Amino acid sequence: GTVALLDDVNTKADKSGGNATGTWPISITGNAATATTAAFGKSLSIVSGNEIKFDSSGYTNGGIVNIGWYDVQKSTKRVNKWVFKNLGGKDADVQAKAFYSSNGGFYGNVHGNADTATKLSSARTISLTGAVTGSASTDLSGTVSIVTNIAGVAVLTGTINDGGTLPIPSGYTESQCKFFVSPNNLNSERYFFDVAEDGRSNCIAAECYVSSRVVHVAMIIRGMQGDLAPYSGTGSVGNLAANYTSDVRLPSSANYMVIGIK
Repeated sequence: GTVALLDDVNTKADKSGGNATGTWPISITGNAATATTAAFGKSLSIVSGNEIKFDSSGYTNGGIVNIGWYDVQKSTKRVNKWVFKNLGGKDADVQAKAFYSSNGGFYGNVHGNADTATKLSSARTISLTGAVTGSASTDLSGTVSIVTNIAGVAVLTGTINDGGTLPIPSGYTESQCKFFVSPNNLNSERYFFDVAEDGRSNCIAAECYVSSRVVHVAMIIRGMQGDLAPYSGTGSVGNLAANYTSDVRLPSSANYMVIGIK
């Protein structure tokens, strides 16, 4: 009958025909040249190529997702999981070793160095400290210029006699200053002496230093007996006989430098 004939046709029909239509209770193998969408729930594996265009029609909030590969050699990088709403959306779940090129925004954190970043997401402050100070706020989108201030510096120089007190620059405190001295003349009155040679120990010493801004600079005669007088004739004449157990300081002067730093 008719049923037997149709069953026989379905069983013996040529399955390789190019224009077959209708529903076929058989399995078809090979590539579909004109298929436009993938069956729901199927996975897609990439072997090579520079771009993939996946039509996720049928999924909730589905749409078109494009994936670009750096080159054919990199096409073995795997994208394991997708939520087909938006590649940059907050629900996207992409697991891959690296992105070689991408556009649009990404939610979450991206790690590594940005070769072509043009500015920071928010401005930062760059500050200079020490003797030169200054600061500037920048997002690094352009050249940074910093107006600087050099710490206040004042210098005083001159000469000072033994026992004198060093000056301080106007507007500075002693704690903001450094003091330097060196011998200028260790016998400014040009004293000479005649030593009594009776076997005593004769000694000549010199000193030049600062203590609490007071300058100590002198030629010192110790343990001597004899006469002492200035070459100029204007100073006092002394007798060393009474001073051989103590020091005799000859009038002297020092060079000084005071540096104040704020």
